[in-house]
Amino acid sequence: MQKLPLLVVCLGVACGCSRAPVAVSKAEPLARPIKLSPDQLISNGKTQVANDPGGAMGWSQLSLAYLTKSRKLDSYDDAKLAEESARKSLELRRNGNVMAAVRLTQSLLNQHRFQDALTSSKDALAIAGNSPPAQFSRIECLIETGKYEEANQFYTKVGANLPKRDQFLARSRMHEIYGNPQEAIRLVTELLADEKDPPESRTFLHTRLGDLHVSIEKFEDAEKHYAKALDYTPQSWKAMLGMCRVAYAKKDWQKVVTLGHETEELVSMTDVVAIMGDAFKAMGNTKMAAEHYGEAATLAGYETKAATHSHGSEKAHSHGPSKKHGHPLDRQYARFAADHDRDLDNALKAANEDLKQRQDLLAWDTLAWVRYKRGELALAREAMRKAVRTGTKDASILAHARLILGETQ
Repeated sequence: MQKLPLLVVCLGVACGCSRAPVAVSKAEPLARPIKLSPDQLISNGKTQVANDPGGAMGWSQLSLAYLTKSRKLDSYDDAKLAEESARKSLELRRNGNVMAAVRLTQSLLNQHRFQDALTSSKDALAIAGNSPPAQFSRIECLIETGKYEEANQFYTKVGANLPKRDQFLARSRMHEIYGNPQEAIRLVTELLADEKDPPESRTFLHTRLGDLHVSIEKFEDAEKHYAKALDYTPQSWKAMLGMCRVAYAKKDWQKVVTLGHETEELVSMTDVVAIMGDAFKAMGNTKMAAEHYGEAATLAGYETKAATHSHGSEKAHSHGPSKKHGHPLDRQYARFAADHDRDLDNALKAANEDLKQRQDLLAWDTLAWVRYKRGELALAREAMRKAVRTGTKDASILAHARLILGETQ
């Protein structure tokens, strides 16, 4: 039986644990509902730094404004601007400027620059080691980079100092990783009971619940949460992509294409275009499928020739750089290529590039899947064992494990 870490077991929430839960901290929350729109916050922030360009606080507040917009719209460009503003704030004043350091870490996480974020989170603790926002950012970075044991040890040390929301989010991630998705769902659902949460926060929580339900193939529940997330934030490409994946799981091919087009209006990414290609293939349109597969590779940077496709009766076209997502797409490309038995040399390159950024379960699963498709069974098994080492219940990982390890997972 998989041994659960202290973070999961000793808070009175794991299977049959008899110990009393640690009291939830009543520390002030990290953010309160914001009445101004993100653009208004940015405008105010710009005015403040224009009036006082040497003020570290103003640049930190501008970083927060960009982060607010980045989180609401899942905007990479705004995350970059948040990073620039946070760095400027720290350049002006480092001593005691922990919130600028935390905002720098969050902006890097939003850009999927996980190793940079990990370094930044350590720096934030060096500025103020007792800061709950800095502590939570450190936990996030450790989890994102696959350092689960270290994350658990650090949470055991500082967890009671964190606000309830951050405690629950950290615990839900660890429950998911260590094979208890139902408890992860319960914790996130409890956070939704706070009706004072701003719309961007509720969008995030519903999307998180959608992802958790997809991971255990509860597609009807997932669809409801993604739809709710889109009610709060219609521009959320993450929720839209979730809806697209649910339609794919249900083999509702026309809906996949429709939702895929809507997602593309927000951002183009390899996995979106690839599942649209699969949908066209399932409907017998091999030409459109091939065009979408080509564009999936182009978006990830593994083909130089611009790919084009058409939307129904529209003329064929290619998407400009403004629609390409800023995040590294190596993981998406490696999984797409392995799923379709194509370009396996670049798939291996992409999987290894992804692994450099984060050594989480999906990174090892991706590498294992590519190795398996290349016929490198011993190496595939080595990577796969790392992907299942925590007892995860993620359906996509377990499907690969059954093929690669030849065992009942």
